[in-house]
Amino acid sequence: MDSKKYISPIRLLQHIDIDVNTDINISRAKKMLSVEFSMNNDGFVTIEEFVYNKQDIIEELEREDLEQRLNYHKRIWNSPFILSMLETNQANFNEVKSGLDDFQNDPNFDAFFSPYFAEPFNYAIKQCLDNNQLQDAGNWLTLEGFIMYENREVAFKNLRIFLDESERVFNNVNAENFKVFQPQLKPWLNYGWYTLLNNLPDELYQYKNIFVVDLINLSVSLEKKYIQYSRIISDGLVEVKNVEANLRETIINNDKVFNGKNKKETSYWWVLWLAFILIRAISNGGCN
Repeated sequence: MDSKKYISPIRLLQHIDIDVNTDINISRAKKMLSVEFSMNNDGFVTIEEFVYNKQDIIEELEREDLEQRLNYHKRIWNSPFILSMLETNQANFNEVKSGLDDFQNDPNFDAFFSPYFAEPFNYAIKQCLDNNQLQDAGNWLTLEGFIMYENREVAFKNLRIFLDESERVFNNVNAENFKVFQPQLKPWLNYGWYTLLNNLPDELYQYKNIFVVDLINLSVSLEKKYIQYSRIISDGLVEVKNVEANLRETIINNDKVFNGKNKKETSYWWVLWLAFILIRAISNGGCN
């Protein structure tokens, strides 16, 4: 099922004086809509800058599951934050999440909502990524349960692009060219980036260990010239959940060094030890 642009039919029905809170006489509603559309030469009706076409609204009224869908349309109409996100892409995570709490554990709603939600969700993620706010993007990912299988490619499109681009940066950055790549690395140097990795959907979960290894290696390479960034990265790595045991051990031991928690150990020892651990992880397929 393709993603769809949502425009609430409630607005149009109210515009032609149909009471949506009572049983709708479908035959009468279709006649009234035909009159309304006939009054516009272009075949469209515009209300508050929202453009309706006759075919879409008639198809909705003729659906066998109209009663259920109309109930969902009315509930969305009465949830201004969800309505705003679907119709205009204007969204605040906490407000949308609060509104969607009323729709939890309703598979029929998911099937109804998902085609409309996928593209605004993708847009919200992109806004966070463009603003280098991986924590906010990670928060949006907690709502991915409302997105059905057939709409998930659309919903995660911008996130996948970002992850692929970040991987290319990590493959090329080192201590010598860090300042050149620093603007592209900014999302990973802001607080809370680990929220994104912790909430990756199943389709993108393979990126988790890849980025954990990339960030470990980057923090080690920066230790002599840019220890402050090694500490920032390490602080985030400690918060990444469900990491392979050998990588978790590396993260904890490196964090002790970066943040001065074990001053008796030398950086030379843990760099050699880290190299051994990473080689072992790669040979075991853990980073693929």
